[in-house]
Amino acid sequence: EELKEDDFTAYLFGSFTGTEGSRTDEQIYFATSKDGYYYTDLNDKKPVLESPIGENGVRDPYILRSAEGDKFFMIATDLSIYYRGGWGNASATTTGSRDLIVWESTDLVNWSEPRAVAVGPLDAGCAWAPEAIYNEKTGEYVVYYATAHVIDGKTDQDLRIFSTTTRDFVSFTEPQEYIWRAKNRSIIDTTMIWNAEDGYYYRASADGQITLERSKDIFGEWEKATTLNDLGLGGDMTGGKLEGPELFKFNKKDWVDGKPTYGLYTDQYAEGRGYLPVITTDLSDATNANKSWKKLSSNEYSFDTLKKRHGTILNLTQEEYDRVMKAYHSADLTYEAGEGGTIQGETSQNVIIGGDAKTVTAVPNEGYEFVKWDDGLTTAARTDKNVKADKTYTAIFQKKGTPVEKVTITYKAAEGGKIEGKASQPIDKGSSTETVTAVPDEGYEFVKWDDGLTTASRTDKNVTESKTYTAIFQKKEVPVDKVTLTYEAGEGGTIQGETSQIVTIGGDAKTVTAVPNEDYEFVKWNDGLTTA
Repeated sequence: EELKEDDFTAYLFGSFTGTEGSRTDEQIYFATSKDGYYYTDLNDKKPVLESPIGENGVRDPYILRSAEGDKFFMIATDLSIYYRGGWGNASATTTGSRDLIVWESTDLVNWSEPRAVAVGPLDAGCAWAPEAIYNEKTGEYVVYYATAHVIDGKTDQDLRIFSTTTRDFVSFTEPQEYIWRAKNRSIIDTTMIWNAEDGYYYRASADGQITLERSKDIFGEWEKATTLNDLGLGGDMTGGKLEGPELFKFNKKDWVDGKPTYGLYTDQYAEGRGYLPVITTDLSDATNANKSWKKLSSNEYSFDTLKKRHGTILNLTQEEYDRVMKAYHSADLTYEAGEGGTIQGETSQNVIIGGDAKTVTAVPNEGYEFVKWDDGLTTAARTDKNVKADKTYTAIFQKKGTPVEKVTITYKAAEGGKIEGKASQPIDKGSSTETVTAVPDEGYEFVKWDDGLTTASRTDKNVTESKTYTAIFQKKEVPVDKVTLTYEAGEGGTIQGETSQIVTIGGDAKTVTAVPNEDYEFVKWNDGLTTA
């Protein structure tokens, strides 16, 4: 059944983090949104997909719904700057991969094994930032990406956009040059969309500006429409600050003033600040004379805490959204009955984070009575709301007329730390304590509890006798061949990355970035370094 605009209710954002400080930074991450502006990171902020082939890293993902609507294709750049030793050693445009990495899925949750497909010319030094669009005229998908020819081991010319076509993302036609600007003017990161309102295709590219063009045909004559910097939206909106544009259409329920609304989100790569949203109700408004374009202020959007680099935004139906959230952003709740009773209702529930569980009820057997749940709740029926994490709840029963016996659990900290939470807890026998955490002081580290438990946080369940548990700490030891680097932010900004690092003498630290708050700008580090 063909999907209609009213069927879409949410958005999926696929991206990589791009900090290149670890292997996992150049893999595929997911986030979702109900309105296209406020996103939630999924999968505990871990990669959803990783590439074990090619360069063992992927960047610039793009997800495309098939023309038939029965599957999804994800294509990405086969590149790992981390494994190449950083941009300074990467030679990414001369010795880079000619391949794209492809995944397929019918449900956005279960993905095929990745495969590498060669799309770049034989003398190409890279194949970057692929996207694809379905060509209604030919029944093929047009795949386009940035590349450059390499002659005698050197990039012969500036990056330009090539294209190829496919019907199945397995077999591809010979690559052809698609967009070229001029000598000494590279073009990368092209994104394209069909605008049913005026019958034009629109494409945005990073070519020194973020340039928007339009044409009646994918392979027809294209005319310049505008650049982001020409729209008078404020600030530097050139390619010196922005790259990785992503064009998408908002779901009908999210249109501004009932008008079809488009997003042109760009990656603020120069400042390492992730995506900047720009929206419009008229892609053809070249000078913003109709005030149809708007750059959102920082309080009008959120991409959550993971930095998102050159990504893809896919419109989702409610069914697709629920399935993705269940797979990548949910918690398992388990309800158990202690001796003397049963649980009425669904005892094992998978709930989307932030959602509500179904009601369950603790039912005592003949001759027993319900006492409470082990988290202290005294009503037999419970409906857990705003669920945040996996939990197991146990209903406690007792024989009618049985007095409740009390026990006390005490938590202590040895030298070098403290207890976070209630250190002394009188509780009913057979119930559970509230969670406490052993927190080390500066210069110390947690070792274990004196009963052998090695996790700093603990919740003792089904307690039958009074006990005391002591957290053990030890001083941190820095090996003689290592040093500790600490990165701090002065007033007006924050540090993105690992702020305390132990590094081998003569080795390299992981990248950190000084990020200014709203209305502030980065000046320099206190050692004089002027790059953020």
